[in-house]
Amino acid sequence: MILIDSSKHSKNTIFYVAAMAYKLISKDNVTRISHLNNAIQLEIDIDGSIDEIITLALDFLYLIDKICLNEDGSLHVIENP
Repeated sequence: MILIDSSKHSKNTIFYVAAMAYKLISKDNVTRISHLNNAIQLEIDIDGSIDEIITLALDFLYLIDKICLNEDGSLHVIENP
């Protein structure tokens, strides 16, 4: 079971940001991390920096084999058979 801190806003959670990142990466299938960071901050519309949450969200997606990072720095969705 996953416990989520009730004091956090849902848009500030790693899971929400990971879902948003996956959606944005899936749309183009290739995305630069800097472009993704800007797109997420615009989409979520949060005051302040959420760079750390975005980094953790991308780590989470990488660990569960949903995205990969190419040598040129672009993100791709991993297509599961």
